[in-house]
Amino acid sequence: MTTHTAEPAYLVPNQTRRGPLTPYDDKLANAIRAVFATGTHDLRGLVEGLNDVGIHAPDGKPWTTETFTHEMSVKGA
Repeated sequence: MTTHTAEPAYLVPNQTRRGPLTPYDDKLANAIRAVFATGTHDLRGLVEGLNDVGIHAPDGKPWTTETFTHEMSVKGA
């Protein structure tokens, strides 16, 4: 009988990032974690939570589910 040992999964932290985080990216990431910490785990609730704390989209407008989804795809998240 052959015993196989599992090799650790290949994972590079932040492997989808296209560059270093900007101050805005840090602020957005912290706000997302804070919204999730309230128990909100759906897109609509996340967007509402970000708008409630004043973290708006890069264009300065309030987030919508569409603008948030687009921005995350641009950031490679």
